[in-house]
Amino acid sequence: MDNTIQSIVRQHEANPRCQQTLQRLLRAQAQAGDTKAGRRLRLLTGSSPRFQSLLQVTGKWSQWAQLARAIAFGDSGVSISIQGGGSHYCDPRANVPYSQYVEWEIGFERGILPTEIAAPLDWESPAADWSIAGYVPTEKVQALFDYLFVEYGEPHLMGEE
Repeated sequence: MDNTIQSIVRQHEANPRCQQTLQRLLRAQAQAGDTKAGRRLRLLTGSSPRFQSLLQVTGKWSQWAQLARAIAFGDSGVSISIQGGGSHYCDPRANVPYSQYVEWEIGFERGILPTEIAAPLDWESPAADWSIAGYVPTEKVQALFDYLFVEYGEPHLMGEE
């Protein structure tokens, strides 16, 4: 993101009247072929995907375990696993509908290390070998999802290209 847009984004956070200016700048950049700007515009206008809309249970190992398919972003090779179930680090720690979880387990599958997303998402810096984050609040999961959406492309379930 160039300095002009970064400046407007900071102003927007403090002053909602800047939203129209930011939308115009992002729209112009998107029309000029900047796909990240187009995805940022979708986030700003509320038309970007929500992670819960992609979650699908692929199977249950037992009464305590369910597994959702991993989510890939564009054709970047980056994917994450967002899980909720009786055997995952989530709340509630039970097999319930995904709409009932308030905290989630995230697995970093491919193409990205957790240390790479710590700074942009204002997360504590994890250890270099950290591959699973447990009890992550829904808001932070969505922030991660939004970041990966903007940086790497449209989310889709693994195996659906």
